Amino acid sequence: MKKYIHFRDYLKANENMALQYENLKEEMEGKYADDRVAYTNSKQNMINRISGK
Repeated sequence: MKKYIHFRDYLKANENMALQYENLKEEMEGKYADDRVAYTNSKQNMINRISGK
């Protein structure tokens, strides 16, 4: 749970990274519109970087 709060707070404090994450989500939504698991997995690298993993 802490990692999700850190992720949220980081995006709130870093507008540029928030925009990058938003763009990634939009791109992956178009690519994986019918595959929720693939969509979620495609965002994981950026989430891990931001979360410090």
